[in-house]
Amino acid sequence: MGLINRIHDIFLANAHHAVDQAENPEVMVKQVIRELDQKVQGARASVVKAVSAEKQLEAQVNRHRSAAEGLQRKAESVLKTGREDLAREALTRKAEHDDIAEDLERSWNSTKSTCGKLKAQLDKLVEKRADACRQREVLLARQCTAQARSRVTRSISALSVEDTSGDTLARMHQRVGEMESEAAAVVEVLEEEAQPDKEINEVETAGKVEEALQAMKTRLEQQDPAP
Repeated sequence: MGLINRIHDIFLANAHHAVDQAENPEVMVKQVIRELDQKVQGARASVVKAVSAEKQLEAQVNRHRSAAEGLQRKAESVLKTGREDLAREALTRKAEHDDIAEDLERSWNSTKSTCGKLKAQLDKLVEKRADACRQREVLLARQCTAQARSRVTRSISALSVEDTSGDTLARMHQRVGEMESEAAAVVEVLEEEAQPDKEINEVETAGKVEEALQAMKTRLEQQDPAP
């Protein structure tokens, strides 16, 4: 059972990973926009059909209303001539046109209501598509930023693991310090070696000074002998 559970977990993990890889934001947003395009096209076709039906019904209503008005005028005209039978026939036909016009007008009003709803749905779909396009730009920008940040983070992580520049610089600082110490030691040794020469020079200088002093005394004594 443990092995079966592990296989099941591995399968689910691989499946989720595949789904995550497949759900590329750019691809998914493009698919959403394509689906919205299809819905917008379908809604436009429905609106066109509904508007066409509305216009046809409106024309039929106007035609029957016009026919009824014409028959009304005809009935009045023939009634003035004493032809009551023709007037009755005209009024009968007028009533038929009025009934048809009323039925068509009810259908026309229903169709106008349907057209209004379809147009509102179309407007919503168009706005939703525009919003999806705006979100596409935002999502693509965020995706590019996230990918760039991920690359930088991986680069920094790789540097933190493999970079030895810090150790190298530390060794160079230590080496330069050693060189400075060696140079100072050399200077000190050279100064110590030069110390006897300095003392000799000082003795020689002191001797010369004493000689000059004695010569000066002798000269003075010769110039001014003692009384």
